[in-house]
Amino acid sequence: MGNKFERELARAHTPPKPGMASHSWRAHSAAVSRIAAEFGLPLGLNEEAFVAGWCHDLGKLGSLFQQRLNGLVSGVDHSSAGAHLVLKEFKNLPTAVAIQGHHIGLQSGSVNRLRELNWSKLIEREARDGVKLSSSTLEELLATRDWKSVPKLRLDARQFPDLTASEMLYTRILFSCLVDADFVDTEAHFQGDRIHPKIYRESGHDFEPGRCIAALNKYMARLDSKGSGAINELREWVSADCVEAAEREQGIYTLSAPTGTGKTLAMLRFALLHAQKHGLRRIILVLPYLNLIDESARIYRDVFKGFPKNFVLEDHSLSRSEREAGRVDSKRSYAELWAENWDAPIVITTNVQFLESLHANRPSGCRKLHRIGKSVILMDEVQTIPHHLAPITLATLSNLASSFGSTIVFATATQPSFDLLDSQVKDLHSPGWQPKEMVQNVDQLFARSKRVNVHIHESGTSWETLANEIAESPGTLSIVNLKRHASQLMNALGQRVPAEQLFHLSTNMLTPHRRQVRCRRSWVAGCDPVRRGRGRSGLSERIPSVGTYGVSSPGGRTGESQWKECDCRFHDLLPTSRELSGRRVPTSHYSRERYCCGTGGICST
Repeated sequence: MGNKFERELARAHTPPKPGMASHSWRAHSAAVSRIAAEFGLPLGLNEEAFVAGWCHDLGKLGSLFQQRLNGLVSGVDHSSAGAHLVLKEFKNLPTAVAIQGHHIGLQSGSVNRLRELNWSKLIEREARDGVKLSSSTLEELLATRDWKSVPKLRLDARQFPDLTASEMLYTRILFSCLVDADFVDTEAHFQGDRIHPKIYRESGHDFEPGRCIAALNKYMARLDSKGSGAINELREWVSADCVEAAEREQGIYTLSAPTGTGKTLAMLRFALLHAQKHGLRRIILVLPYLNLIDESARIYRDVFKGFPKNFVLEDHSLSRSEREAGRVDSKRSYAELWAENWDAPIVITTNVQFLESLHANRPSGCRKLHRIGKSVILMDEVQTIPHHLAPITLATLSNLASSFGSTIVFATATQPSFDLLDSQVKDLHSPGWQPKEMVQNVDQLFARSKRVNVHIHESGTSWETLANEIAESPGTLSIVNLKRHASQLMNALGQRVPAEQLFHLSTNMLTPHRRQVRCRRSWVAGCDPVRRGRGRSGLSERIPSVGTYGVSSPGGRTGESQWKECDCRFHDLLPTSRELSGRRVPTSHYSRERYCCGTGGICST
């Protein structure tokens, strides 16, 4: 450093307000190191996270970066110096890659990309691309007063076992510990005032499984007093098997039960008991559709009524829009803050949000990953996982279970034969995919639950024919795969059904608007299969007839509360089948009998 900077302690950030102190490099690095190690401790990553915290801003000790804080220069790289040091001194590749990407995002761990962290390559890049290093030599940074005050760092060497996405999960979670700690401490600095130089965000609520179990038991007792004997018997069957499964070891489980047999609450009971037994930190419920999230979130909030606000936290596109719309000033709510890194006991999110985060490389997308370890992850309607993404998805989830102490549950009425992909999964992660079924005597359970007459029309059906059929059947729920198809069907029905008897429902609508829609006559619901998968009614009231394309579970919801016989009709609406070709797990992956009876139905063609 120049003489001026030798006399001063290095800064990490400018003052939050005029007249206030800058954020010193040492204070920031010490705090990030401590917080990152706390995040990594439950997952066995505390040593790597501790070193990453001290080294991530090593480049800020250079005189050029200090000039950047004064607005004198721009385009200064402060991340590569720490990555180079960790690679040179400790030969720990995941930590080096995490440091390198803490602003620009995770980079490839290939040999060629790692060679670019050699100091000579960084100097060449500066001449070629104009990206400046804050100091001409690493030794100049290590000779500063700030670095000399750093505690002695120790770290074992670690290579990448391979470069598959599932194995890179280790690096992503370490990266998550670092970037979340960096965000939290930087935010605290800029929220500070003259009395409190740092004001940290309030932490999320504590997870209390025992208290949650008591609340669930109380809620279930109220439900049991209202249900019929037949439906209660089946729900008690599923619930009892989930209670027994909760006592087993951690791992990967399937929950195969007909729609309407209480999977939502049975899964929750399993998760709470399992978390209590194994000391797990949170429950994450993953669902494919926004309407299912709306329904499940309502149930969860009813169960945990009286618990602190945001004890159940939703994180999806509509919840973010609604939080932003409800903001009264520039100050963000606790829900907004906690959704950034899933700092909540129970998180409800979408397949898209969850699976993209598991394979993300940007700091904002990865912040939540360290919260996923040592959790119970409940994935409902898993038949919606795209077939071409299934092997890598299963491999990553298998790694999450085997290496990071999470328990995974795949729940659906139509369980895909993902175990047939075991050999492909083993190519990506050696434990493979061999889940254990939670429900005993699954076939007997499905046989006992039949209550829907399923009619499959395999020949193409026109919109006009379908509209005529719906108009002649009072109280019909019709579900199609595309929102534009819902609009087309709505227009066709508008010529046949009085407007006051016709309701349209779509994920284009905000949650409060969807809640206002109450089905009394004909109902058209649309969902986008590209992002949300196939539709489901999400109703527990009695509907005498359901017409769908490629959707089995709505039939199971039909007449659920009263457990009465009703009809479910499937139509092949060309060209819908061609448009959707290859986007979902093929029906050949299902048992024909189980696929139809997943609705609690009787097949008819």
